[in-house]
Amino acid sequence: MSSVPSISCQIPQEWLEAIDRYAAERDLHRSDVLKLAIASFLELDSSPNLPDADKLDSLTKQLTLVSKQVKNLHKRLKVVENNDTQLVKSLAPAIVETVEAEFVNPEWDNPKSHPVDLENLAKSGLTFEELCDFKQLNPESISTRAQRATLPVEAAMELATGWLYQPRTKRYYPPIGVSDR
Repeated sequence: MSSVPSISCQIPQEWLEAIDRYAAERDLHRSDVLKLAIASFLELDSSPNLPDADKLDSLTKQLTLVSKQVKNLHKRLKVVENNDTQLVKSLAPAIVETVEAEFVNPEWDNPKSHPVDLENLAKSGLTFEELCDFKQLNPESISTRAQRATLPVEAAMELATGWLYQPRTKRYYPPIGVSDR
């Protein structure tokens, strides 16, 4: 009869709990989990370390669980598909109205005119502060509106002005075809 060597070590309590959870989820013994972990760390084939019956039972239980989860997801998907059209039709107008009310202000469309070299702006762009000044916007108001709408400040500024933000340069650029207002 061949003797199989045994080893022992002390580990933190939370490791032991994690090992036990892992073993319970896969219907394995604690020693099987440790064998798998050591084999994985040493990049060895771990399949001989688990008894065939245990591996088969574990795989069967995992497959059953996955099968139940897939069936449940199919049911949920059908519900979403059935309700999706109605949900979008009922929510979309309210969302659009909220965003428009938050970021579209008639005063922003008609700022006091001052001479602007749009060709130069298209090349150099404006910082957040410069664009606020140019469009006569309150930076704190943009930030507050962005927070309420859970948007980044850059996206809020794009919505408010139509100018496009470039993260690389951290500047805003006028939309194509903008007139010099």
